[in-house]
Amino acid sequence: MALKKLAFSRQSGTCLGVAAIGFVAAMTLSTLSFAQTSCDPQYMDALESRAYLEAQREIAMNQNLILKPDSVLEYSCFDRIMRTIARTTGDRGNFSESDRWGAVPDHDAESLDRAFDEVVSVALQAYITANYSHTFLGGRTANAAPFNYAPQNVVGNANAGYTCGNILAVWNAARCMNFNDRPAQDFFFDFDYLKGNPDKVRILPNACADSGITQTWIDRAFNNQAGRYVLNPENPLDAAAYTTDALVTYLDRINPFGVAPAAACAAGIPTGVVVYRQGAAPEYYYEKVCPNPGCYYVPNGAGTQAAPSNTGDCQN
Repeated sequence: MALKKLAFSRQSGTCLGVAAIGFVAAMTLSTLSFAQTSCDPQYMDALESRAYLEAQREIAMNQNLILKPDSVLEYSCFDRIMRTIARTTGDRGNFSESDRWGAVPDHDAESLDRAFDEVVSVALQAYITANYSHTFLGGRTANAAPFNYAPQNVVGNANAGYTCGNILAVWNAARCMNFNDRPAQDFFFDFDYLKGNPDKVRILPNACADSGITQTWIDRAFNNQAGRYVLNPENPLDAAAYTTDALVTYLDRINPFGVAPAAACAAGIPTGVVVYRQGAAPEYYYEKVCPNPGCYYVPNGAGTQAAPSNTGDCQN
């Protein structure tokens, strides 16, 4: 009796060896359809789409939790440094307001203050407004001192002195920050929650225009069955204990035959391979593997080239 593996059926879900098997099939039975050897493009689409969705979700969560760095000018309160220099006590002979060499026309006690404002403060305020118009840590801290920074002019504020605890305050805030401080952005989400425009997670300091996750990608990833995988909206911290599922080992299906609890051979597992054996019934049948050691598959029923047998059982 000759056994010949003719082809993979669509049950196999794999593309390996398609060309070689197709060649064997053509050589042995020219009438065997090559439809049995083709790959299912929907399966590949689902793999591609699921990989994209998983990667995009991880990227979005990382970009949300990795915070935008703040400016050193903010941490050092640079405007107060200028105010202290402009109005420092003691000998001011080295500054432009000095009258050491006599009176200077149009100079007064705030000449240096105005010079700082015109040369530095205007540029400093424009730079901070354009790039750091949010609170510290990318906008995650409170909108109040010492977690925000708005540089002031030197004129009118020069006697305030230099006091700046910003870097200590923001360090403590970052050190004590817990995961899921903002449940609507920091939690673990399914694809259905993340889809749409604008982004629901990457919103600080400004929201991203597109989440990168669309219903089309979700549909392809779940073979148009996405509704089966959408989590029901609920409070994840409702303190209700979960129901413990019974442990199912399936030892009856994997233990050797005769070793408890394997009192019988478990059902065969289809491989997707069509077997042709000459001179035995059924001649054509779908191959199955018996999971229990010591068991082997015995096909039965009628099987033809057009309709291979799919019945049989594992025996010992």
